Formats: sequence, C-alpha cells, structure tokens
Amino acid sequence: MIKEEEAERARLIAHLYRNIADIPVGPDVLRCKLEGMTGRETREALGLDGRSHAAIDKRIAREVAKICMALTLGD
Repeated sequence: MIKEEEAERARLIAHLYRNIADIPVGPDVLRCKLEGMTGRETREALGLDGRSHAAIDKRIAREVAKICMALTLGD
C-alpha cells in the first residue's frame, strides 16, 4: 500500500513538473518547495525578486489545484 502511494505521489509530482516546464525557473522553484525551503531561501538560491517568485508560486498553485480537481472528479 505504501509503495503504491509513493508511486502515485511520484507520478503526480512528475505531472506537475511537466505542467510548469514552460516557466524558466518553475521546476527549480518547485524543487525548492519540495525540499522544504522557505520563500526567502528560494529567492536567494535562485536569484529571484519578490514579484517573479510570487508569479511562479501562483502558477504552481494553479497547477496543483488543477491536479487536485482532476483527482476529485475522477473518483
């Protein structure tokens, strides 16, 4: 059961990475989030300003919402 859940999580994360691949540093921001970095740490590590980081965060949140909605409707 745990292996199935881990596989599903990995599949969803891969799907999310594909959906944000068109954002120049989107995958890097997502990686930082998955590693537990704060927004400030992410901005410093990637050299982002606040506006750019906020825009990328919003896009990631929208993509996560789409995935969650698809999972909910698929049940």
